[in-house]
Amino acid sequence: MELSDLQSRWTIASRNISLEKFDGEYVVLDMAVGRYFALTPAASAVLDVLVEGYSPQSVADANPAMAGDLPKLIDTLKAQGILATTEIPPLVPADDEARPLVEVDGALAVEIHDDLADLILADPIHDTDEAEGWPSRKTDA
Repeated sequence: MELSDLQSRWTIASRNISLEKFDGEYVVLDMAVGRYFALTPAASAVLDVLVEGYSPQSVADANPAMAGDLPKLIDTLKAQGILATTEIPPLVPADDEARPLVEVDGALAVEIHDDLADLILADPIHDTDEAEGWPSRKTDA
């Protein structure tokens, strides 16, 4: 990870990426390649904060215990096409906004699964919809 990446604002990299949270853990689906990812609760909390517009540096500042593993998490999410940087400046958290990150504990890990890729890619009835969340059935229009 480059130093500028720590100061950057991140966003979901593509419309092909669908996120759904189950019991505090994200399952992320890349419909373009059929790969899905399981994020630990701590990694899910970081993803929430990054998608809200805060920089990785603000995460590291709020929770120094995460600082060592944070670059690896960001590199993984970037390499897998889940996150990308934007030109928009990141938000600066107020003290009360940073507090929940301080309370997050656990591994910043992403499990990568491609065992269902052929099935996901071959299934034309599903599509992602931001309003509905997880892939939804296409309508014949």
